[in-house]
Amino acid sequence: MKKVALIGYGAIARIALDKVAEHDHDGQVKIVGVLVRENREQEARAALDSSIAVVTTIKDLIRLSPNIVAECAGQGAIVEYGEAVL
Repeated sequence: MKKVALIGYGAIARIALDKVAEHDHDGQVKIVGVLVRENREQEARAALDSSIAVVTTIKDLIRLSPNIVAECAGQGAIVEYGEAVL
């Protein structure tokens, strides 16, 4: 199973979550966490399945040991988090 973490929980992340659910019939992909800004944490927790961690720091996202980190928050997220992810 591939463990995927998402940076951001906006329109792109929602589409990614929908597409994984739509196409991963064998359960080979697991969204393990979503990184959001502190002011969006409650909204994300309310909207997401409880099996998906909602975190507010890149360190907490990396602690989830994802195989893949998908940037879904815009180019600024690459500057802010890219080095830590690599």
